[in-house]
Amino acid sequence: MDSLTYLSLYSGGGGLDLGFKLAVPGARAVGYLERDAAAIALLVDHMQAKQLDDAPLWSDSGTFDGKPWRGKVDWVIG
Repeated sequence: MDSLTYLSLYSGGGGLDLGFKLAVPGARAVGYLERDAAAIALLVDHMQAKQLDDAPLWSDSGTFDGKPWRGKVDWVIG
């Protein structure tokens, strides 16, 4: 099975991402969107510990443009 990709919006500390990866083991994050500094720090910790996929992280939903992701991800979670 090919790897399924997802974009994580309003990711928080990554709890939904961790659960999603348990439910869909082949899923790979291609990006995270979160504005809270403490949650971002936790996401980075999870990425460094290899618990979450290393992927770009956006901190401002007002400037995030989702159009380039259209048709390029299998899931959007949030």
